[in-house]
Amino acid sequence: LLVETNYANVAAAKMDGLRAECASILSEHVREEIDLAGIGRMLAMTANDEVNALAVREFAHLFGRANVYQLPPWDRSSGRRASVAEHLRGRLLFDRTLNHDELEVAYRSGSALKKTHLTAEFTYADFLARYGDSARILFLLDETKRLHICTADKPPEPKASQSLVFLVREPTSVPVG
Repeated sequence: LLVETNYANVAAAKMDGLRAECASILSEHVREEIDLAGIGRMLAMTANDEVNALAVREFAHLFGRANVYQLPPWDRSSGRRASVAEHLRGRLLFDRTLNHDELEVAYRSGSALKKTHLTAEFTYADFLARYGDSARILFLLDETKRLHICTADKPPEPKASQSLVFLVREPTSVPVG
């Protein structure tokens, strides 16, 4: 379920077959009217660190503190005065550098979400040899299709029989001739 205040994003998500609601995650409408049954985790991924932190606090009672995540703060250089206190945040998604701005830059520069399955023939070492530092693993899917979210405090440890969902910059083709 995508909850988003930007109608264009909601419409695009619906066109892709996703369940989406045009609302503020902090509104009473979301808490009281939207069916959240079957949703076990929340990923707060807005450009606003404070909204993400508030959403995490609001939904921690529903999903459990271990199941509420947010993007890392966008401005680590501003120090403690400007950033949300750590105890008010959810678990940091992916790694400490992949914040909303970095995701936007990746998207605009042609990066894509991909999924690959690790096997005895195509190992994690093979994956690293192929993509190197250009791939950022976001999620793991185990053999039962259970989703494991990569976090800043728990980097991925991929194994054979798991699938990796990762963000990678597509190589730009150079015209011949």
